[in-house]
Amino acid sequence: MKKSKIWLIMLFSVLALSCKKTDTVNNTPLPPADDAVSEIEMQYLSVIYKNANTVVLTANLITKNSTGLLKYGFVIGKNTDITESRKEYVAEYSSAKGLTLRFAMELNELENNQKYYFQGFAEYKNNRYYTDNIGIFIVTDKEYNDAEVYTLAAENIEKRSATLKGLFLGGLKTKINSCGFFYGNSSNELNKTIYSEDCKTCFKSKLVDLKVNTTYYYKAFIGTDSGILYSEEKSFTTKNLGKDDYDMELIVPQNNDDPFILKALIKQYGKSNITKKGFYYGEKCDDLNILVESHKPIDEDMFGAELSGLEDRKKYYCRAFIIDSKGIRYLSDTREFFFIKNSFQNPVLRTLKPEEVTPNSAILRGIMIESGTDRIKTQGFYIGENPTDLDLEVKVLDIQTKGVFEAKTTYKLKSNTKYYYRAYVTTEKGRFLGCNTENFTTK
Repeated sequence: MKKSKIWLIMLFSVLALSCKKTDTVNNTPLPPADDAVSEIEMQYLSVIYKNANTVVLTANLITKNSTGLLKYGFVIGKNTDITESRKEYVAEYSSAKGLTLRFAMELNELENNQKYYFQGFAEYKNNRYYTDNIGIFIVTDKEYNDAEVYTLAAENIEKRSATLKGLFLGGLKTKINSCGFFYGNSSNELNKTIYSEDCKTCFKSKLVDLKVNTTYYYKAFIGTDSGILYSEEKSFTTKNLGKDDYDMELIVPQNNDDPFILKALIKQYGKSNITKKGFYYGEKCDDLNILVESHKPIDEDMFGAELSGLEDRKKYYCRAFIIDSKGIRYLSDTREFFFIKNSFQNPVLRTLKPEEVTPNSAILRGIMIESGTDRIKTQGFYIGENPTDLDLEVKVLDIQTKGVFEAKTTYKLKSNTKYYYRAYVTTEKGRFLGCNTENFTTK
């Protein structure tokens, strides 16, 4: 048998936080539960390449009572609605962690040069649940010498945030220098850029501070030695706010107050009374496994809670929640924060992602977490093509002691070139660098 390569073209949204509930026999949709919360959630799909003609499909499901779980597995077909040559496979093995059960199955002897579609399913208390999203993988012997980039469907779309996903294939002779997304409010004007931190085969970036019920357009790109490759354009619309829904804005401290208190501002009140409120937080964006309740309001429209046990110089994710008297849970968007223990004698700052990157310029950005006790004399950025030798300097004219500061590069950058930069300030005691280095590639 001719050896084949399985390119993981996962043109689907992972982390699908909802599922379709259907009748087991007729496969027709059932009405939602009275409490508007499913008893089971299908949460994740992925494909793992194992060898020439073998893949392993995996999925997660969450249920509070596994005794009602009858079986789980995957349905697989050759088109998007999985009706042609449809086959059903019961999962071969599983592992449980808390309320989450991950199940998997192995497929082999797959057809060469064939695209397959698959969906996870679970049968629970005589009802069948499918993931909303469909996964795709391809078995092919094609050698991708030139990189190809795809824009994938956005995921985790909330009222004010969404996660963009992109994919690049092959590029066996192509060096990938950067990746990310161009986006904006108009299909004809994608005037904003966000870079992905890790340019793996499947890369992603999270957008925050978006407008409610607004359509955004975006396309993925990769930066290579030969230039920037673009993919097709897609769009998504942020969730609308129901007139009876609670709406919250999460407020994360910028200055690492002691104690460290998360706050949430209630921007719209729901119809039912609040029975519980607080925050979820953790080290992984998709696993906020620590809950802290809020018992005392900060003022009429704001509540907060103190976090404890945070580790120094570590990234965390958090989101606020409200549960009303009907048991319905309302969540804010997820935000990240960096916790740095107070050392108020000296400045504490961080380098942020750039904005308005063009072929010959960029706006460099940083944020002051703590200004320290001494007067700041200068503020700016060190920049260069070598991350260990940032040999050029861009100074900030309007020094900021709190919040974000920025400066546009004052000399002409090379086009299609990767630059590294790091924020800094100087005081009477010397120079203090940002706790991280960022990078970007000019167009």
